[in-house]
Amino acid sequence: MNKVILIGNVGNMPEVKTLENGSKVVNLNLATNERYTNKAGEKIEQTEWHRVEAWNGIAEAIEKYVQKGDRIFIEGKLNTQKWNDEQGTAKNTTKIRAYMMEFLGYRREQIESQVNTAEPKATKSSKKPKEEPLQTGAKKVVYDDEMPF
Repeated sequence: MNKVILIGNVGNMPEVKTLENGSKVVNLNLATNERYTNKAGEKIEQTEWHRVEAWNGIAEAIEKYVQKGDRIFIEGKLNTQKWNDEQGTAKNTTKIRAYMMEFLGYRREQIESQVNTAEPKATKSSKKPKEEPLQTGAKKVVYDDEMPF
């Protein structure tokens, strides 16, 4: 199984690209933090940076609502891309391809109020996102038809 779950803070303004066929892709960096106390009793904080890529519906939501510093929940899968650079050296990079995203923290309430008061807009897809209840009473939105593969 290839599944990644991250909760972290957005490290840059999302970079949005619209492809010739109209599909959107967003790239952003997500910082996750780990805090622990080592054997010597010192408190250690370690930050990991993750490259996240999202397509279509999730990309549109990120473009519209996500800003640098926002705390978000990402669920996706690892995707490794390999290529050769100009000198012929083999290179690779690993990204998390997001298939679900949820806003967390104080911005969540702001965004939910904006979404609830906004007029619904027409989309290309006839499928609507499914809402699944969480234990906290909140809802997560799952886009099951948004991946380009």
